[in-house]
Amino acid sequence: MSFKIVLLGDSASKTTLVNRYLTKVFDESIKMTIGADFYVKDLEIDGKEVELRIWDFGGEQRFKVLLPSFAKGADGALFIYDIANYTSINNIDDWLSIIRREDRTEIPILLVGIMSNEKKKRRVSAKWGKKIAKSKNLNGFIECNLKTGENVDEVFKDLSRLVIVDRIKELEEELRYWRSQSKKKTKMKEYEEFIVYDLENTGDRTELNITPEELQNHLNPKKVLIIITNDLKRIYIWKGSKSSVRKRFIAARIAQ
Repeated sequence: MSFKIVLLGDSASKTTLVNRYLTKVFDESIKMTIGADFYVKDLEIDGKEVELRIWDFGGEQRFKVLLPSFAKGADGALFIYDIANYTSINNIDDWLSIIRREDRTEIPILLVGIMSNEKKKRRVSAKWGKKIAKSKNLNGFIECNLKTGENVDEVFKDLSRLVIVDRIKELEEELRYWRSQSKKKTKMKEYEEFIVYDLENTGDRTELNITPEELQNHLNPKKVLIIITNDLKRIYIWKGSKSSVRKRFIAARIAQ
């Protein structure tokens, strides 16, 4: 599974957080991102191999114009603020409005309070952070300490778990829709040209470059395949088979 994660917020701690997560080293001399930076991290979540593609956006106002294009297709987001700097959370509505008007308006978003300098006095309480997360309809709240490393890994693991749940929910909704649109059982016509997608239980879709003759070899009982004719008029769903239940296609017409 591969997820696109975006980091939001005015605080320069975003870059320090990513560096702490990737290198396990705390470096408070890291400067604020100019424009956008991109990182990749492989990890295991509950036995599943996950690749995180992390996008870190500059917090300066002049770079926010770039955010909509960079954020497109994001699977999850972290809004990051400094618990010692109340103003770092002031513009949360501006950041959320940008990410929520893109393709997927309901992607999981976590509110993350950062402690980077223990000598600075806390200005935002954990109680207030939780209240803000709830009022903004975010998916959770967590604080982490960049100096000690406490909860740094958990920030990305928690968001990854939320994204996995979101993918599964999205897949279930798609399957319910296709089943509700099903009109009758049918067989594919031999002359039809089509595109085949392999649907995993995580919601990941992979296009299979196969010929009609090769399709039969991919009708695995444990697989779900979405087969779309090139004229976009019909969808075939291969649901696999269970025990003695006969393998079958369910066809649904697409509204023209």
